[in-house]
Amino acid sequence: MAIRFGAVDARTFDELCNKTLPKTVPLVDWVHPLRPVFPQFSTSCEVQLDKPSTRGSISWAFKSFTPAIGLKERFRPHDLRYGAAIEVKNLQDLPARNEFHIREALGHSWKAL
Repeated sequence: MAIRFGAVDARTFDELCNKTLPKTVPLVDWVHPLRPVFPQFSTSCEVQLDKPSTRGSISWAFKSFTPAIGLKERFRPHDLRYGAAIEVKNLQDLPARNEFHIREALGHSWKAL
């Protein structure tokens, strides 16, 4: 979706990988960093690039489309958050990448402990 909507400076997935992976810290360069990763779709299927998608519509999309790409197990939006936490934990150049900082970056409250 990011390639299709012009959110990254690449026209193909291969081009995006070639620009991102050689970096010391392989982070994607977002063309519009303040836009949401998952934009909102209106009822007439128009894309609202500056508005975030709702949790319900993302859940529906994952449930509907993950079988189409060959995923056999259930995939939830929370799996993206979990994957992001693992990526943050594994970044080598962060001086303090402990559990506290990861929870803070993901917006977890201490009540969730």
